[in-house]
Amino acid sequence: MRIYIAGPMGAFPDDEFNRKSFEIAWNKITQMGHIAISPHFLESTIDIETRSRIGMGQVYRYALPIDIFALSSCDGAIALPGWHDSRGSRVEEHVSRLMEIPWDVGNQYDSPQNHAPTGPPKNDDEKHALEMYIHECVKSLENRLKEKTDA
Repeated sequence: MRIYIAGPMGAFPDDEFNRKSFEIAWNKITQMGHIAISPHFLESTIDIETRSRIGMGQVYRYALPIDIFALSSCDGAIALPGWHDSRGSRVEEHVSRLMEIPWDVGNQYDSPQNHAPTGPPKNDDEKHALEMYIHECVKSLENRLKEKTDA
């Protein structure tokens, strides 16, 4: 299954635009046997200095068409915590619904010990919580796609 990773980037310019969270998601998805599609890697041609210089509006004009094209080739999408505060992620969510691509946000707040961080994890506990969140999202997508196939 091809899984698109959506999530906040622009709010974290000092943390390489949330690169760590996207890498953790990428690794978890591929460990689970799926293909991960990350806008962080698609947009790697826009370096941090350029992002800061041209501003996020211009970054969106360049990056969103690439991201939407990649999303359209996926079987499902997951959203990292904090996605709802991201303009780009909200556009991706809307497009995924229009294209009937399953979108999963997991249950980020199901228990205090499993609270996935919004933004880059700052310690091993937050990293583990994010990995568990990603695992839950992928399992949910697997189940939804299986139900759709069985129907």
